[in-house]
This record gives sequence, structure tokens and C-alpha cells, in this order.
Amino acid sequence: MSPNKGSEIITLQFGQYSNFIGTHWWNLQEAGFDYTPDLISDINHDVLFREGLNHRKEVTFTPRMLLVDLKGSLQTCVNDLYEDVTTQADILNSITTWSPDKVEIVNDSSTSSSKTNEFQEDLKKLENNREGVLSEVVGRS
Repeated sequence: MSPNKGSEIITLQFGQYSNFIGTHWWNLQEAGFDYTPDLISDINHDVLFREGLNHRKEVTFTPRMLLVDLKGSLQTCVNDLYEDVTTQADILNSITTWSPDKVEIVNDSSTSSSKTNEFQEDLKKLENNREGVLSEVVGRS
């Protein structure tokens, strides 16, 4: 927790456009991080981010935010950071200190059939094709 208790800011993002802008905002904030241990920063990143450990016990910073969007739009939000966690309930339990009886999961996509965004499907196809081509090239060497 931040040295000044109560100085954290929770960012609210509602809808596709605000989440698009928010993605760039968070990437810009993270780009300003300096991971040099001895450096004293003028910016207190604990205000917008929560420090924690991922499943590989590496230090990570998670944005303090509430993100709301349509069903199926948020499937790429959780990836390598918490890859061993399978459901939204497990994800929530791994990133929050709130007791489970105080949190309500409105939509758990792991128990429903939600369609991936078409653009995200295209990106996955391109990535799979690239990996297939690379494995063929490596196999020929």
C-alpha cells in the first residue's frame, strides 16, 4: 500500500471507446516506469497501480481500475500475467483482498459461451500462422 493511506485512485472505464483510450493510457503510464532499484522516483506509482506478484513470483503492477464492457470484449484482459488462473472468480480472488462475500461477479465468461471479438480472432489466426511458418522454417534448418 502507498505510504500515504487513502491516496490511491481508482480509474473507471465504461464502454468500448473508454476502454480503448484506457488501454493506451495504462500503456503510457507503464512506459514511464523506471525499474532501477536505487532510483528515487518523483512519481508515486502506488497511486494508480497496485504492486503484486504474478504466478511466477515476479513483481508486477496492476492498474487500480474498474473496467466495464460488453460480453466477450474483455477476454484478452487476462493473459500471461495470471495464466494459471482459470475462472474470473479465481482471478478476482488472486488480485483482491476483499472477502468473497463482499464481491459479486456479474458475468463469469468461463461458465458461459461468449464469442470472441472478430478483430481478436483475426489477430489470433495471424499469430498462429506466423508460429506455423516459423516452426516449418526451423524444421528445415
